[in-house]
Amino acid sequence: MDLKKSSTTKKQWDRLIAKGQTLSFKKGQVLFYEGHHPYGIFLLQSGEVKFTKQDTPCLREHFFSLPQGKVIGLKPFLEGRAYSCTCTALMDCRMLFIPKSEWK
Repeated sequence: MDLKKSSTTKKQWDRLIAKGQTLSFKKGQVLFYEGHHPYGIFLLQSGEVKFTKQDTPCLREHFFSLPQGKVIGLKPFLEGRAYSCTCTALMDCRMLFIPKSEWK
């Protein structure tokens, strides 16, 4: 998925990013679990994450690139469906969390 195919414009992304909350995740902490519904999206600002799926390899459908970093979980969020993978911090990470309530 790329920004040109998204219905969200650069100006809208800038507004959403400005309203985000910075969160820190320690190595091994889970950002979200397979089967749970998103409460928002994450923008990976530093660190690295991994995706795992029970019994089968997980496709990297959860990444969407912006100049400010990688957005995690956008596709399930926009489609209103549960995550297909669990996302865990591989190392200490800094994220910007944009809650569902900011998507107007």
